[in-house]
Amino acid sequence: MAGRTGFFPTPFPGEILYSLCARYHRLSANSNIRTTQSEISCTKEFFGFSDIPAGTECLLTNTALGTAIGLDHLIQHNTSFPYYFPYLNSVQIEKCRQRLCTTDTTKSLGFAIGLKYQLRGKYCSRCIEEDKLNTGQSYWHLSHQLPGVLICPLHRVPLRIAEQTWLKRSLPSLILPDSPSVESHSWIPDLQRINALLDEISLISAKSLTSSTPLSIPAFLDYNSINQKNLWDASKLIGSLPRLGEYESLSLTTMGYLSKSIFGLLHRDHLYHRPLEYILLTAVARLM
Repeated sequence: MAGRTGFFPTPFPGEILYSLCARYHRLSANSNIRTTQSEISCTKEFFGFSDIPAGTECLLTNTALGTAIGLDHLIQHNTSFPYYFPYLNSVQIEKCRQRLCTTDTTKSLGFAIGLKYQLRGKYCSRCIEEDKLNTGQSYWHLSHQLPGVLICPLHRVPLRIAEQTWLKRSLPSLILPDSPSVESHSWIPDLQRINALLDEISLISAKSLTSSTPLSIPAFLDYNSINQKNLWDASKLIGSLPRLGEYESLSLTTMGYLSKSIFGLLHRDHLYHRPLEYILLTAVARLM
């Protein structure tokens, strides 16, 4: 049974749900954002870059999208849930699923998802060109929005990053990466010296979206076979990361050495782990 809207676009592979709503707004030619919000009738989280948006099921029941795909497909292909899934315990997984289905945005998960200072509104200019050539439309890619990703995993070039204050103010307008105001309010960080490490992080992160197996602890962090030279080399690589976004909030090195918090966190399997830490250390191990 069709939802409230007469039509609704089908999500592109790896398109975030905010982008899907923004494309509907553009295609519907609604002159007023409130009209679109009323037609979609979803939680406010659909009008921002949320990792685990509350009320995902509403998007299917309130729009014609419900006749095209199911909830599990939407969660697996168009939210960050698969990225976090391998690092959550069974209770946390159930809480995430409940949040994806509920419309109560005041109900907290009870644990942290994502990272402090997480950068949003990242995009690749070459992806925009190819997306418009192949589909006629641009969209926000899930793989670009993952924590710590500053390189496009497809084209291996630095992503443009929207000014975060401007982005927060502009998201309710349902903008797309090719919206005129986006380019004028975005910038490309200078990553030439550290492209190799960030490139690996980008590739591993993108692959994590389709893997249900968590990354294992790199051998150079094994208490039983620690090599001081390897630790020093790892510290230098990690120390070269930009003081930007998520990398500002991760306490990875202290006075040029790997932080003790890395060892403590990664060896407590019963706790929730941040995927970026595993991804970063795996990337470092591959470059050593």
